[in-house]
Amino acid sequence: MLAEKVPESGDAFEVLKVVSRSKKTRRDYEIREKSLKDRASMKSWYMNEGMKKGIEEGVKKGREEGVKKGREEGVKKGREEGVKKGREDAILQTAKNLKNAGVVLDIISKSTGLSLDEIQKL
Repeated sequence: MLAEKVPESGDAFEVLKVVSRSKKTRRDYEIREKSLKDRASMKSWYMNEGMKKGIEEGVKKGREEGVKKGREEGVKKGREEGVKKGREDAILQTAKNLKNAGVVLDIISKSTGLSLDEIQKL
């Protein structure tokens, strides 16, 4: 028999036996097959919908975390730049005050770290 020589054909022979019995048996078989295919299709659809929802939620959460981290980094950088600018302004103001008080430019330069050119422009 062919089913013994070609194992893959065994399933086909079983289906053929079932569907060739009677119209009712064939109809019941077709209904069952349709039900199985419908169930598999629904399972696939629900899985796809679940994955879409999961991806959407993941993107939303990632975006929120990114914004939060960006805001924190921005505040930190702004604070650092503000402190740096404040120090620079304080050094310039001190050098200007010392210059106006008649302190020698070399001493102002050594005390503030400013060049003689920078001090003269004040």
